[in-house]
Amino acid sequence: MQPFVELLFWSALLAFITALMYRVLTKPQVLRDAKKQTTELKLRMNKAQKAGDTKESSRLMTEMLRAQNTTMRANMKPMFASMLLFIFVLGWLNGQYGGVTAGLINTSADTFAGNFTYSGFTEGFSVPFTVAAPPSNVSAYRVSMDINGAQNTLYSGDEFTYAGSIWKVKFMADKNNTLAAVFFEAFIATPFYIPFVGSAFNWFWWYFVVVIAGNFIFRKLLGVE
Repeated sequence: MQPFVELLFWSALLAFITALMYRVLTKPQVLRDAKKQTTELKLRMNKAQKAGDTKESSRLMTEMLRAQNTTMRANMKPMFASMLLFIFVLGWLNGQYGGVTAGLINTSADTFAGNFTYSGFTEGFSVPFTVAAPPSNVSAYRVSMDINGAQNTLYSGDEFTYAGSIWKVKFMADKNNTLAAVFFEAFIATPFYIPFVGSAFNWFWWYFVVVIAGNFIFRKLLGVE
């Protein structure tokens, strides 16, 4: 199974569990009544304000805030529960689908060697590469590697296709200032370039889109307010 299909399943499952938590831990009818009351009070308050009745407007404002507080308190328990779940799941997903870090060995002045090794959910591979790292800045670092039978030169932030996936390479240094090349796998190609995203969704953006859409659908199906 392709990684983007697996992540689709996990993200949809998380969205369903979150919606189910809201359904079980809240009282839908209480929330519906509170929302209906808030809407009615807002309309009456606007009419009072237009009529110049400040006393009535203030009274209605107090009632409306009380109704809104009821809604907020009803959502507190499932909100905290879902936050804890999201924190745990995000950490796990990052470990499963996050970037592949390739340690680099300094072979000569400003030249490094490493292996782009991937053994995730698709067929594993290991591709040797070299890095020319002039002391100017990270954007000048160049990766030389054989991609699909042709030698290619990649700069930090460049994308390439390998083993059926789109990858983006970046250079990072750890706390000991040791250089590493990090390869991020993209999951879904986009029809056009998107600022801050690129030409493909990585695991996080794919997860984000599926969770938002799935949560909306499951909340509707379960009658969650």
